[in-house]
Amino acid sequence: MNNSKPTEFIHSLKLRFYKQALSIALLVIFYLWAQNLANGTEDIRELYIFPVYFFFCAASLLLFVKFDIRYLPIFESLAYVLCFLYFSSHILFEFHKALFQPELSMRKFLNWIPVMYGVSFLMYPPRRALQLSGLFLASIFISGIGYGFLKFGSAGFENDLALLIQMYASGLVYTALFYIIAALKDKFTEVDRWARTATSRADRDSLTKSYSRVKIIEILDSYISSTSKADPPFSIAFIDVDNFKRINDTHGHASGDHVLRRVVEVLDSTLRDNDMLGRMGGDEFLLILPDTNASQAQMIAKRLQQNIAHAKFDNVEKVTISIGVATRQPDDSKEALVARADAEMYNQKSSLRNVPERQSR
Repeated sequence: MNNSKPTEFIHSLKLRFYKQALSIALLVIFYLWAQNLANGTEDIRELYIFPVYFFFCAASLLLFVKFDIRYLPIFESLAYVLCFLYFSSHILFEFHKALFQPELSMRKFLNWIPVMYGVSFLMYPPRRALQLSGLFLASIFISGIGYGFLKFGSAGFENDLALLIQMYASGLVYTALFYIIAALKDKFTEVDRWARTATSRADRDSLTKSYSRVKIIEILDSYISSTSKADPPFSIAFIDVDNFKRINDTHGHASGDHVLRRVVEVLDSTLRDNDMLGRMGGDEFLLILPDTNASQAQMIAKRLQQNIAHAKFDNVEKVTISIGVATRQPDDSKEALVARADAEMYNQKSSLRNVPERQSR
């Protein structure tokens, strides 16, 4: 399986989440904006925050519809910048306002600060998110130090100090927690990717990229065990490259390897989507033909032989193949089915007087 599959899944999952979140955000922002206009506000930031965010959410929805996942990295960068500016400016505003009040009054806002750390790890890889979270924490820490110097010794400073310690300590805890979760997620993804790659390699023949012997026999076994008398017939074909030992002896093993790869290429270009080809070993291949009766299997075998006979091979003038087909009978085992196909292929070689070459392999 392609190594990019887990990443594609995460991107598609993000895309669905962002679309739903943006739809909800539009309704919430519009409601708050309408209330703000109706009741008025002393916070000058709210005169432009709501329209900016409403426009951003609406435009992002349209861009997601038009560009799909291609807009995802742009959206995440813009969304993070807007969140960073909103939270940092809000904290600066609260510090400035508290200079003329007995103490800080942003206890309710503290509940929302962890969202900033969560957004970082949702949008970016763990290390990048850790850096951005550290940058945000440093920005509010520096402003907090300035506020502390200005308010030091005044009434209520002890409460302010406790609140600031709580804000910074929780920031460190949330950052560490999100980083551990994100790092574990990446580790599990890496292990999953490795397992999928290892499985894919085990299922494929390293030279020809057709199914391996173990895999093609496993597929055949599943067909044998799952089909019944009422199911459509299926057939198999046992394929052998004629005079392959002579090709190796005359042209070298590199040319022999090329012939095997080229044979599989030609066969794959001829086969139907649900046909399955596997290398049994050496120059022998097993082909599974689902929903195929005996006459259809014979027609497919003849077409494969014709295509191979007309195909071009580097350093080898002409290559032919012998094919024996067998159609599954009600009481067949996989061994009996393969044995009949192999015997039919051997009979075809005998009629072509290729028996000595087969026995020498």
